[in-house]
Amino acid sequence: MLLHRLTSFVQNEKLKLENHFFEMITATVSHDMRTPINAITGLMLALETYIYDQRGKYLLEIMSNSAKSLLYLVNDLLDFFKMKHGKFEICPSPSDIRIAMEEMRTMFDI
Repeated sequence: MLLHRLTSFVQNEKLKLENHFFEMITATVSHDMRTPINAITGLMLALETYIYDQRGKYLLEIMSNSAKSLLYLVNDLLDFFKMKHGKFEICPSPSDIRIAMEEMRTMFDI
């Protein structure tokens, strides 16, 4: 009887620790990664007005596509944590596969 209670207690504490770990990772990913990515994206938009060279515009486009791709990965990770906790909501949005493929191609073009 004591062993059963102890096993149940240990499993409960393990679950609490695991949930706390996932909450901490979610907060870290959400704040410590998304914020700099959004800042980089915003600065690249501001930088567009200062670049007149075609090659510079092309490189800036690659940087922008790379930042966007990284932000998608971070958002996917956050969605994974939401699914694990049963808080995920589907938000359908239209996308153009041709544009996405072109953005990927330019990232790997270099």
